[in-house]
Amino acid sequence: MQVCTNCDFQNRPGVVFCENCGTGLLAGNASSGTKMLSESKEEPTAAPPTTPPTDEPTQRKDFIAGTPLLLEVSDGGGSLEVAYSKIIVLGRRDPSTGLKPDVDLTPFAGYRMGVSRRHAELRHLIDENVLELWDLGSSNGTHLNEERLTPHRAYRLKDGDVIRLGQLSLRLRFKVSETTDIE
Repeated sequence: MQVCTNCDFQNRPGVVFCENCGTGLLAGNASSGTKMLSESKEEPTAAPPTTPPTDEPTQRKDFIAGTPLLLEVSDGGGSLEVAYSKIIVLGRRDPSTGLKPDVDLTPFAGYRMGVSRRHAELRHLIDENVLELWDLGSSNGTHLNEERLTPHRAYRLKDGDVIRLGQLSLRLRFKVSETTDIE
């Protein structure tokens, strides 16, 4: 077994890049790009569990500036609470530079699932109080409710939408805090 120096994943003998995060396993070997997914219907490996939120969030249909977002990973993979920001980059850690996107999907088998380092962005249009999804020209594409997105174009998001980055599916929830005014 070859153990990755970046994520401690135990790889099969003979592999050149870590099967979990993409780090080069040979001395002086740079990390590969995003894993290109084949058309096979191979079942993805379960992502490591995260601690589920203790309080069930109250849902609303409209996005409110400053509201945290909840990204629920498919197949019981856990969820991530994302703090509000005008632009939020979704992707995976770059093992060669150490750079991380705002939402790092590496722990959810991002490399194996075909998530690019800078895969997509969530952008808040302040004037319209709307949240948009943009594919950043990713290798394996971005889908919104099973519709493949055209790169570098805006798609309006609503509570409950399913975003698929490569093969990794996330359900978007607008989390309403107790201090948020619900109409």
